[in-house]
Amino acid sequence: GTIKLWPKDGRGEPVVLTHGHKSVEVSLAVLSDGRLASGGDDGAIKLWPKDGREDPVILPRGSEGEKILSLAALSDGRLASTGSNGMIRLWPKDSPGEPVVLTQGRENEWVLCRAVLPDGRLACGSSDGTIQIWPKDGKGQPVFLPHGNSSVSAHAVLADGRLASGGIDGIIKLWPKDGRGEPAVLTQGREDEWVLCLAVLPDGRLASSSSDG
Repeated sequence: GTIKLWPKDGRGEPVVLTHGHKSVEVSLAVLSDGRLASGGDDGAIKLWPKDGREDPVILPRGSEGEKILSLAALSDGRLASTGSNGMIRLWPKDSPGEPVVLTQGRENEWVLCRAVLPDGRLACGSSDGTIQIWPKDGKGQPVFLPHGNSSVSAHAVLADGRLASGGIDGIIKLWPKDGRGEPAVLTQGREDEWVLCLAVLPDGRLASSSSDG
């Protein structure tokens, strides 16, 4: 339940943030003003001062029992959060006011948002194996991409603007920029190896990690 802010050079002791989350897994994002946002399985989202040495701003909690599964910083400064109840929330940039709520699907669908496309749209994946590309203003219906029959567990945006998605089936897909046409398919390993995270290196290569350690 702790977060550690490590020195740039990796030397010395980190600043430790202790805030009551039972678990902080993939729910971290850096806002445009440099603050860190964190979400936990207790449903709380906290916005930390840049130096980590003051109390955080706490955003209003969602529905009872909801877990925060992922956070993403939008290009306009807003924060997007997804949870275990199938909802996506777009939080105001400068205040802990009421968010815009997007409903992705059934209430029991877990939602993960891991990527913001270059044009400001938000890419979210869910436990039903689909990816939704939401308009940047949150209005209107999303574009649906069929990743597969298993949960979508990771996203990243390539240097050329394409979306990469990974699933718990060990498959990674590279989608055309306009979302039309068939994606390129990469196989990470065995079918039971989850794709846990995707990241783009400065030279344009895509890095992936899996549940096989």
